[in-house]
Amino acid sequence: MSDITDLREGAVLPDAILTALIAQGTKSAWVEAMGTLRDIALQLSGANGPEVRSLPGEWTAVSLRGVARADSLKLMIVLSRQGVLGPEIVAGELLSATVKKLTLRIDALSTPSAPAVPSPSLVIEAEPIAPHRPTVASSNTSVMPPKPLRAPTSQSESVFPEPGDVVNHFAFGTCEVLKSDGDRLHLRQKDGRVKEIALAMLRVEPLPNDGAAGRLFKLERKV
Repeated sequence: MSDITDLREGAVLPDAILTALIAQGTKSAWVEAMGTLRDIALQLSGANGPEVRSLPGEWTAVSLRGVARADSLKLMIVLSRQGVLGPEIVAGELLSATVKKLTLRIDALSTPSAPAVPSPSLVIEAEPIAPHRPTVASSNTSVMPPKPLRAPTSQSESVFPEPGDVVNHFAFGTCEVLKSDGDRLHLRQKDGRVKEIALAMLRVEPLPNDGAAGRLFKLERKV
């Protein structure tokens, strides 16, 4: 709600503004005014702190604004007039002044309302969700570690060379199997050197041994 009024000549500020505020029935408001004032007292910010300055004669209130309450009022003002050497402009906090002609606008400030409290009947409490817990095996069930995987084969278990067998390796030639654990082989070449190989990278094929002792296998690189 806004209210615009002209203050009478001779009214003294800031009391006249507080009187207008009370007459309007507003507890707090934003006030703005423009017009002509005389016998002005301002509080200015100086190098050594605030200082009070008196301005005799008439000045034009270019801007007068502030927040007014029933128990307090702080007004900031910008004044100007034509001096001997040219325009003079002064700004500060208005302490007092006499009205020559002044139009005042009062905009009531709304009082913040208290936050609404929900009715107890409308408050819904969510049921807490139990944290997920991993299933624990029964004490009667023994947990066995996973069995190590053997190298994949294209034949049955009998195709894995064992100690004493002979293999024809694609790179090392004919070798005797010294040790076999199902995953790796230790081979002895004809010159006596021993090689260790991984069966996972090889294709094992049984070969006819022509009646010789042990079995014969062909070891080819997997494609």
